[in-house]
Amino acid sequence: MDDSSTIEENKVNSEFEDVLEAFNEMHEDVQRLVVSNNKLRSDLKLHITKLASTESELDKLRQENEKLVSSYKASGCVSASTSLNMNDYKYLQNEFEKLKKDH
Repeated sequence: MDDSSTIEENKVNSEFEDVLEAFNEMHEDVQRLVVSNNKLRSDLKLHITKLASTESELDKLRQENEKLVSSYKASGCVSASTSLNMNDYKYLQNEFEKLKKDH
């Protein structure tokens, strides 16, 4: 009877060790995922900050664009200064299109 008890105890210990090893492996995986998740969250915050900055810059460019268009329309004639405004307008329009493509 002692032999069967010892065999059963060894079997339980072996199963316990297997379960413990599996648990430890999963725990290590979870720890790696936590580190990875924290890095991704940090990257996300950085990208959100950059996006907000870019949106702010885009708003400024839109306002500048509107001023230039209004100035051009108000002038009613083509002159050297109006020409500069049209170049500015075209430049801003190109920048606006680039920003739209990037975001």
